[in-house]
Amino acid sequence: MTTGTLGLKGKIPVVQEAVQIEPVSQDVDLSQEARDEQFMNEMVEIMIHESSDANAASHVTLGVNGMNMVVFRGVPTPVKRKYVEVLARMVETKYNQVWDKREIERYEMKARTGLIYPFDVLSDANPKGAPWLRAIIAERYD
Repeated sequence: MTTGTLGLKGKIPVVQEAVQIEPVSQDVDLSQEARDEQFMNEMVEIMIHESSDANAASHVTLGVNGMNMVVFRGVPTPVKRKYVEVLARMVETKYNQVWDKREIERYEMKARTGLIYPFDVLSDANPKGAPWLRAIIAERYD
């Protein structure tokens, strides 16, 4: 650890710590990571359903690692699979109060969870695509 000054009239200590970077072993097999990256960058055709809300936006902006993709509702659109994952994970839970008929002063909260932007996959050339998407959607209910 070293200290220094910023060259100002008063001396302000500056703390600098040496950062230790762990070397990557040459024995690491990154082939699975490369296959996963290739899978997530495959093109898939989707269509986001139209909304019944007159004030809803006509498009949805999806972002992955700082890269945005705009998808218009009701228009078949080719997108990378990574954006499909974002859509599949965009869920909301709404609650209704349901009166418990057994007790006069008791209400139960009933939850309903669903996609914020319901969509269909129109085409996916990879046979692993459908099971992958079903697994992501099933995660919501675990």
